[in-house]
Amino acid sequence: MKTVAVTDLDKTLELMMNNFPVTKSEPVTLHDGSKASRVFYIRIKQAAELGIQKMRAGVPTTLRKICGNGIWRTLVGGEVSLAGLCGVTMARRGELPLTLLGEKDAKNARLYLLK
Repeated sequence: MKTVAVTDLDKTLELMMNNFPVTKSEPVTLHDGSKASRVFYIRIKQAAELGIQKMRAGVPTTLRKICGNGIWRTLVGGEVSLAGLCGVTMARRGELPLTLLGEKDAKNARLYLLK
């Protein structure tokens, strides 16, 4: 098992994920036509907004690294892929100050740059 350092940001994000109020609402339509629950979409967006504050300009970064291990460890099954689709949608819609690069990392994750 790999040991991962847990930061204060990771702890905050994990608390957000576990304590976010769940309400019925319309799903968000993503850039590829798929749908994500509004609650899930907002969780990923809030995690990214917190993580963006620690990004370095000019350094390509994955959404997993932006959001932090705290939130990523809470994702199960297809939620990792769905979170990635949410990130792409947010970047394309200008909801986050991120530029989506046309390249991916060795694990096939999309890369982002801070605008």
